[in-house]
Amino acid sequence: MNKIIKNKRGQSTIEFLCSFAFIITILFVYVKIAMNLTNGYVVHYATYVASRVFLTNDNFSKTADGADGNAETQAKNVFGKIIKGGNVDFKINKSSTVNNKVFVGAIAIFQQTFAFSDLIGGKNPIKFVSESFLGRLPTHGECGERICDAVKAAGATDCTTNVTITDDGC
Repeated sequence: MNKIIKNKRGQSTIEFLCSFAFIITILFVYVKIAMNLTNGYVVHYATYVASRVFLTNDNFSKTADGADGNAETQAKNVFGKIIKGGNVDFKINKSSTVNNKVFVGAIAIFQQTFAFSDLIGGKNPIKFVSESFLGRLPTHGECGERICDAVKAAGATDCTTNVTITDDGC
């Protein structure tokens, strides 16, 4: 015969275990979201720093493309020092490769899962994109060419004479 127990001993233990499992699951979800955000911030910071290195590196070349090769190498080196490993696709957006674009800089694309399990958020990777586009300043070589063109437009035959033109830096 089945005997029904009418006392409530152990009820609080069962309720505690059910609540504890639920709270631990939520805690792990928040920890994973925090890890995703932290990874995103670090990649975004590295992209910004690499973009600044790319835009400020100047080897005094007379053409924009002449300076971009060294600048791209330096930017990739800086990005690689901050982000270790090869799971981030890092690209430089040069003015020579993108027509009619005022802004140049860096793009980092990476993927990571949202959560630990299929039940909460799924295990499919999410694509994250970090972009850092800053206004590009002309190189010293480009400034020299522009100043020479301005001197020639003013009536000079060549740019061998030392001429000082005051403007916004170029």
